[in-house]
This record gives sequence, structure tokens and C-alpha cells, in this order.
Amino acid sequence: MGADFPMQGQELLTLASKQQAGIIYRTSLPLTAGKYSLRISLTHPINAHQQALFFDIVETAHVFEVLPNATAKFRTRVYLPHTLNIKVS
Repeated sequence: MGADFPMQGQELLTLASKQQAGIIYRTSLPLTAGKYSLRISLTHPINAHQQALFFDIVETAHVFEVLPNATAKFRTRVYLPHTLNIKVS
């Protein structure tokens, strides 16, 4: 599961030298009980949603565990909405 800027309706960022961008990415995770990890990659698209140049990859950026919930009901969806908040300084 993942998203890129164009999928979120956000143009790609162009930053000047010494400029920084902070990006908050939020998503819903419809996960059943178990252990999970998140991978983060910094890429530049070549063909939309097909190929990209990878600049950096953090294979295990965050590890977490979802505990069982006897009262929860899970429903599958093809696409879960994400939100991006961007601050350029």
C-alpha cells in the first residue's frame, strides 16, 4: 500500500539549495492482528505509477504490532484515501 504526490493531487516539489520540506503522510491501515513494518522510499517518477529512480530507501522505518480486537469488523477496499501535509522552509 502506498501513495505518491500525483495520486494525492499534489505537484512534485522543487526545492532550492538549502530549502527543506517536511511531509506528514497519513493513511488508514485496515490490518488484522500481527506484526508489521513500514518502508519509506524517496523517488522521482519516470513513468507515472510504473517506474521511478530511487534516491533513498529505509527498509524498516517503523515496526509495530496490531493486537487482536474481538469486536472489530474488517472490510476490504481497493483504495484507501491518504492525506499529505507539506511545509517548505
